[in-house]
Amino acid sequence: AAGGPPALVKTLTTDSAWTDSNVVYNLTYCYAIRAVDKSGLYYSLSDSQCINPNVYPLQPAPELEVASVTGTSVSTGSIVLRWKVIPLSDTMTRGYRIYHSTSGLAGSFALIKDIPNRSINTFIHKIINTYSSNNYYIMVAYDICNYNGDSSVMHESVDVSVTNNNLSEVINCNRYVGFKVKEYQVLKSHNGINYFQIATSDSLTTSYTDTLVSCHNMYWYKVKAIEQNGNNEIAFGNTDSIIAYDTIPPVPI
Repeated sequence: AAGGPPALVKTLTTDSAWTDSNVVYNLTYCYAIRAVDKSGLYYSLSDSQCINPNVYPLQPAPELEVASVTGTSVSTGSIVLRWKVIPLSDTMTRGYRIYHSTSGLAGSFALIKDIPNRSINTFIHKIINTYSSNNYYIMVAYDICNYNGDSSVMHESVDVSVTNNNLSEVINCNRYVGFKVKEYQVLKSHNGINYFQIATSDSLTTSYTDTLVSCHNMYWYKVKAIEQNGNNEIAFGNTDSIIAYDTIPPVPI
């Protein structure tokens, strides 16, 4: 190991390659080759090379299934993530790492959770802005040598906003990223607790106008994305509310 005295580990007479399997992760090993003549009196020493052993190939990308909003707030919101666990037959997997970004751009993702238990398949990201911010996630599995494997498909949760439009409410949301969307369902509530569905749109339509409103009444809305196939996942967006009013004043008589 690096930092210790060199030790003879193998003598070769004809072979030009050798595999050292007596290694452990988190240690650095340095190697050099010494060529000795037949008399054993003269030798030539090579330069040295150091390396950290790791599992190869790296871990496959875990399948992140859904990112669904479970709490709406500018500072104390929450999003639940769920994924398929790596099969137990893959004995090299140690755990998962989850990364978050508000832009989705490469290089912008920050580690938010290290999960050293490979059997866990859910995580709730708390104390975040789910009301007025975009939220993107990727995750990796890491091996017993602590090396990250390939990244999962990126997921972006649904972000909902509602605006008033002359005694009608316009509900807009972004397109869910992470699975193929079958449809979006718009939900409405008169008290912020009990919701009912008022519209269904295809995967390309992310805007809906609700005209069944009355002046000075508050309405709550949320949108959920339905997966096209596979696991039939449901990804909820945040909740937004508004007080309906008429934006066009009456014509003077």
